[in-house]
Amino acid sequence: MKLKNKLLSFSVSIPCFESKELWEPNAPSVKERVDTLKKVSNAGLPSMVAVRPLIPNISEVEIDKIIEFTYPYVFGYYSGPLYLKDSNRGLFTEKYIKNNNLLSTETQPEWMPKGNTFLKIENPNLMLYLKGKVEEYGKTFFDGAAQGIDFIKNNKS
Repeated sequence: MKLKNKLLSFSVSIPCFESKELWEPNAPSVKERVDTLKKVSNAGLPSMVAVRPLIPNISEVEIDKIIEFTYPYVFGYYSGPLYLKDSNRGLFTEKYIKNNNLLSTETQPEWMPKGNTFLKIENPNLMLYLKGKVEEYGKTFFDGAAQGIDFIKNNKS
C-alpha cells in the first residue's frame, strides 16, 4: 500500500459501556471490540474510535471508560448525533429533551434515501465533555472519520 501511496485506517464503534445491552444488545461486547482495536493497532494500522452515536443520556462515567480502555490503541476519536425513527421516539420524550437541555430536530439525513425523516438528538454538554476527555488523554477529536483520514494523510512520516 505504501508503494502505491494508499492508506488504510480502522475505526471501531463504541458508543456506550455499561449500557451496551440496552443500546446494542446484538453487537459484540465492548471487550471484544477493544481486543480487536488492540490487535489492529498492534499490527500497525492507524485506528480511531467512533463514540457514535453519542447517546444523549449516557453517563460521563461511560465516556470515561470508553476513553480509558481505548486511548493506547488510537490516534483519535469522532462522534455524532443520535438519529431515531418514529418507532423509537418514545425513548426521548419532548419533556425529557427539554428538561435535559438536549437539541432535537426533524431531519432528512443526507446519507439516507429521500423520504427517510429522523429525529436528530444532540447533547451539546456531553459532546463538550467527550471532546475534553479525549484531549485530556492527549488524543485528537475529529468531526468524523474523513477528518481523521485527512489528519493521517497530513501527518504521515
